[in-house]
Amino acid sequence: MTPAELRRIADGFGKKPLADALGWTVRTLDRKITGQHAITKADAIAVRAVITQPPADTSAR
Repeated sequence: MTPAELRRIADGFGKKPLADALGWTVRTLDRKITGQHAITKADAIAVRAVITQPPADTSAR
């Protein structure tokens, strides 16, 4: 995954929600987007897992 791909995902998903779902800070996400930190294969897999998982059902039952 390239920084540009991660930026598009973060822009669509929202930086804070994406960072929270990954257990990262927004600052870490920003550093990966700008290329200051490498995006590892594990990072890419985690990002794809977060954006493809269905939303949690939060309705009261």
